[in-house]
Amino acid sequence: MLDEERVGVIRERVLHAGGYGMRCAMNDGSVVDTKRAKLSYQSQGAGDDWHWQVLHLSSKGRWYVGYLTCVDGERDYAEYVSREEAARWLIEAGHELPEELRGVDASIIE
Repeated sequence: MLDEERVGVIRERVLHAGGYGMRCAMNDGSVVDTKRAKLSYQSQGAGDDWHWQVLHLSSKGRWYVGYLTCVDGERDYAEYVSREEAARWLIEAGHELPEELRGVDASIIE
C-alpha cells in the first residue's frame, strides 16, 4: 500500500544520453527532476523487461524511487523513500552504498 503523501505521478519521461529522465509532481507539492539529481541508480523492478526502478538522490537531499513501466494501462510514478529504504534498495540491487548512506547498512545487513 502506497503512502499517498510520498507519491506523485510522473508527468514527463524523456530519453537522454544517460538513460531515461523524468519530472514528477509529488503529492506534497514538490517536483522532482532527475536532471537535477545528485545520484541515480537503476535496477530491474519486477524481474522483467517491462518494469524497472530508478533510485535518485534529489538536489535537496531527499531519496526517491521512480517506478517505470512499458505496459499499456499502467502509470509511471515516483515515491519518496527514507534513508533506510534507499540503503535496502541499493543492497538488494547489488549496488555499493554511497557515502550519503554509510552506516545505515549496519541496521539492515545481518
